Amino acid sequence: MVGGHGPRRLDGHPVRLPRRLSVSRVDRVADASVSFQSITQWDDAGYTDSLLRLTRATWRDRGYGDAWPYMLLAEGRLEFVGEFDVKEYDIAAHVPIVMEAGGRFTDMEGADSLASRSSMATNGILHNAFLDLIHR
Repeated sequence: MVGGHGPRRLDGHPVRLPRRLSVSRVDRVADASVSFQSITQWDDAGYTDSLLRLTRATWRDRGYGDAWPYMLLAEGRLEFVGEFDVKEYDIAAHVPIVMEAGGRFTDMEGADSLASRSSMATNGILHNAFLDLIHR
């Protein structure tokens, strides 16, 4: 449309132009928002104490499931997503999205592996701090 009013759909409503996804710039664990899929899965993996430490050290925790928390991370709305008992085909598509948004993706031990049945995605800035907190 001409006139500096921006692009419009045929019905006259503004068209939202795509924007590049970017992880948050949060740099303190105490200010971070974290997501985990379920307490049971952390418990079954032997990480219950780690989950409690994580949730007590951060600003907010939620138990979002499936792909959504990885997309929230890529949009800068979360700083950490952690899961256990995941298969490669469950998380493989999330890795390039998180990485292209500036985040980091490893397993819970910090290895670049999808085969270990765990995943940890962060804003990158806090990745090592989260690893230290989980393995303290």
